[in-house]
Amino acid sequence: GIEAGVDVTDYVQCKIKSLCAQVDEAEIDDFESDKFKNATKKFHKLFNVPIDEKLVTYYSCSYWRGRVPRQGWLYLSVNYLCFYSYLLGKDIT
Repeated sequence: GIEAGVDVTDYVQCKIKSLCAQVDEAEIDDFESDKFKNATKKFHKLFNVPIDEKLVTYYSCSYWRGRVPRQGWLYLSVNYLCFYSYLLGKDIT
């Protein structure tokens, strides 16, 4: 089984890389492509990840912390799952 933490991590990374391989860039229109490029730049800037770290997808979402939901963005890359929110002058990463 894949009970060891390393095995689970390897399995999830393999699945994410598979998602990357399935994207046919010819089907992405220019508007979506520009949005994705901007999200990729923001991801690298916010989280200081290596420039070769490939962003797979990103979502608008909420993160509940205490009593207040934090509206922000979830970024999924091959090796990272990151959340960013800016609420009332406060960065949440």
